[in-house]
Amino acid sequence: MEVFHLSMVLVMVKPFETALDIVRQIAVPFIAVNAIGFVLMIVIMTYTERQRALTLERNRLQSELEVANVIQHSLLPRIDENYPGVKELEVSAFMQAAKEVGGDFYDVFHVGAKHLALLIGDVSGKSVPAALFMASSKITLQNCIRDNPNLADAIAIANNALCMQNEAEMFLTVWVGILNLEDGTLSYVSAGHNPPVLLRGEEASFLRCKNGFVLGGMEDMEYCEHSIRLEKGDVVFLYTDGVTEAENISHVLFGEDRLLGCFDGQGGRGTAEIIDRVKNAIDAFTDGNSQFDDITMLCFQWNPEE
Repeated sequence: MEVFHLSMVLVMVKPFETALDIVRQIAVPFIAVNAIGFVLMIVIMTYTERQRALTLERNRLQSELEVANVIQHSLLPRIDENYPGVKELEVSAFMQAAKEVGGDFYDVFHVGAKHLALLIGDVSGKSVPAALFMASSKITLQNCIRDNPNLADAIAIANNALCMQNEAEMFLTVWVGILNLEDGTLSYVSAGHNPPVLLRGEEASFLRCKNGFVLGGMEDMEYCEHSIRLEKGDVVFLYTDGVTEAENISHVLFGEDRLLGCFDGQGGRGTAEIIDRVKNAIDAFTDGNSQFDDITMLCFQWNPEE
């Protein structure tokens, strides 16, 4: 285009010597400046198109993650007045992922007619990989617990199964309890998980026990089964470390002491109220600070008929 413009100058300007002198003076800078302009235009157009493509890709991924979030929540049991359908037991649960999907999970399912399994788990890592491993772990645990009457053996078998298919080298902590619906005996195994809170009357304490190794970390591990006889009105509160490790803006952790403080004056309260109390306490403590870890809670109360 610039050669054409300069040629027009040679044709239209008279005398020719004057036109040629003008062309000699402006040709190089004229062509260079316009060439730079075209290069900048191409760069801007390329950048704009690339940003448009990235925006479309981000929107696609966001849409897929939202669908994954819905699917992940659908994998968890829908706890309401109809499920687990045990009149002696009141159960409530809460899960909030730090990202669109996470690695926390809980489960409540029947093991025969007279026993109910209650468990909570926390997979290492975040987002999609943790969510996929969580789904696999949940199914594996449920199958092993239903197929093996001894809880410690069931967890050991589940650990070996998770190790065999663990190419991503992920692991999870889990607390599993089997409640005898006839006499209130709670048998439980902990694999690297946080100790639950036992609220008996007005006194809250941690239900500590010998902690086993995390699942998926090493094959042929042994686990210890413990038991406690629940009394009428006893509340057991299960949670993941996202509760105690919630941080405020000064990077101070919520901690176990603050968690126990949430149970002051909560004797006789319902499980949903207790979860709301803990959640509100965490929100007040973090004061809007971004959530780093998934927060999951499972709370149940033993209320046998007289």
